Amino acid sequence: MNKKLRPTMADKSAQDILVLFSMILGEAVDEGLIGANPCRKLRISFDPDFGTLHEVRGRLELGQPKTPASVRTVHLPPFLAEELRAHRERNPDARFVFTGAGGGLYRRSNFRRRIWLPALAGDEKKRWSPINQDLHFHDLRHTHETWLIEDHVPRIMRLVRLGHKRKDVDDIYSHVMDQMIEDTLKALQQRWEQDGGWTWQENTAVGREAA
Repeated sequence: MNKKLRPTMADKSAQDILVLFSMILGEAVDEGLIGANPCRKLRISFDPDFGTLHEVRGRLELGQPKTPASVRTVHLPPFLAEELRAHRERNPDARFVFTGAGGGLYRRSNFRRRIWLPALAGDEKKRWSPINQDLHFHDLRHTHETWLIEDHVPRIMRLVRLGHKRKDVDDIYSHVMDQMIEDTLKALQQRWEQDGGWTWQENTAVGREAA
């Protein structure tokens, strides 16, 4: 469906249609009309031939993930699946999904300087809102976990999604069910629709009112 929409309309319009379609299918799952939502099937797989990227004493190398829990399926909400799919389609011949100039691999220092810090600072010309300047990349995991707790996502779902160890009896005997996945993705999609469209002007206006 995505490939048919993209050539005939703007990216934003295509994304809105796909998101709406996914939400309709999600409701159909809730009503028991279909077994699963096919729009959330986009996944990122670990390739044992390539491994994962490590930076050891300034040298980049590919190898096994740090822990077995690092190899897991992460289900994506519709908006994020579409953003990732569109990014991949813009670089169809790239060996890896996220690369630097000329398809090179990012070092921590390069990523921080070229991507992370500019993203925190925002860009008024592009209407990108500034973000907390003290935010660290790993803080994103903390934020995601906090959102899941706020949205009442079951503990077992949070443990599996973030790759955390199961520590007690309830963790060992609990399992992630399809309905848990659907509810989690619906909550994340709703957060994006409510807060993901802030512009620079809206953000600064809120700051002035708060002051």
